[in-house]
Amino acid sequence: MPQDPRWEEAMCAQFRKLGREAISYVETAAKDAGIEVETRILEGYPAEEILNFAEKRTLI
Repeated sequence: MPQDPRWEEAMCAQFRKLGREAISYVETAAKDAGIEVETRILEGYPAEEILNFAEKRTLI
């Protein structure tokens, strides 16, 4: 099944934009509650990326 690279890039750009908006919302809510936050946007399979991030940061 052929894929249109322009469509893929447009979708990735949209997902990145939505991700930045979600991060901004959570970051603002946390700061308003007096909670220190550190944000990241990772790309890939969510479970794998979360585990890899946690392992590199010695969180698990």
